[in-house]
Parts: sequence; structure tokens; C-alpha cells
Amino acid sequence: MTEAPAEGLTPLRDAGNELALRKPSRRRPVYELRAGDVLVGRLEAGVLSGAARAECADGAWRFDRPRGFAQRQVRVLSLDGSTEVTTFLREGMGRRGAMELGAHRFELRAHGWWKPRWVWTEGETELAALTTRHTFRDERGRVTLSVAGQASPHAGLLALLGTHLALLSAREQAAAAG
Repeated sequence: MTEAPAEGLTPLRDAGNELALRKPSRRRPVYELRAGDVLVGRLEAGVLSGAARAECADGAWRFDRPRGFAQRQVRVLSLDGSTEVTTFLREGMGRRGAMELGAHRFELRAHGWWKPRWVWTEGETELAALTTRHTFRDERGRVTLSVAGQASPHAGLLALLGTHLALLSAREQAAAAG
């Protein structure tokens, strides 16, 4: 169950398969998924808590992670927090994990260490791949959807949750190194 998102968001299936992850403000922890000038999704990440709010044309969610460096689960909740949609279980230093939505099992895995490429799969089928970069410009990464990924009713959730998990992993690694 998802709640209705804010107006003005274009459905992922209508935006194409190449999306840019942008951070329009250096001060606010808000990220946008865009296909050119078209806004597809928005992610507002809580810097200290590891929680976030996400919205796209398909729905709106809250991502909630219990506090603590060793916490391995991220709950996907309705935007108001009253309903749990699913739980993503993180493994391998936060660089892989899985969740179930209905009869579907989705896995996310990071490939590479320096500039990881995060890949969502369902079984052997690749649905989406994303990268994050830390630059001073507003573009912070890319999300690419396969044909199967674009057709998935969960494409928006996968793109936004994958982005959140990749950013969370990068913050945790930076904190561990510091």
C-alpha cells in the first residue's frame, strides 16, 4: 500500500530509462530523479537518522532504519508510517540485501569498491542499475532501468530505495573511514 504522491511527478514508464540523480541544493538533503527537465521522483534523506521520505508518480513512502551503525534492516512504510510495506534486509557491510513485495523477491548488490554500481535484480533478471558520485555539481548519479525494470509496477520504489541505500552505504563507509 502506498499513498498518493505530490502533484507534478511524471511516471517512470513515461520518462525513459535513463534518469539523473540531482541534488539541487547543497544545504538541503533533497535529491531528485530527473529525465532531462522532467521530475520523476524525490528523496528527502535524513542525514543523521538514516531515514528518508520518497515520492514518485507511483506512490510515496518513508524509509526507516533503526539507529545504530550495526542496524541491518530498512523498513519501507507508508508515508504516514502507519503501514509497513516491506523490509529490506542489508547484508555484507550494507552492500547487498533483499526484500519481498508480494510474490516477488528483489535483490540489490553493489559491484566494485571505488565507484560502485548498484544493481536491482529479480531472480536472474536485471531491473535497474544505479551509480552515485560525489561532485560539487548538482548531478550526483544515474539510474538506468532495463525494459523489465520499466515494466515493473515497483520501478519507482526500486529506483528511490536503491538510491537511498547507496547514499546510506556511502555515508556509513565515510564515517567508518573517518
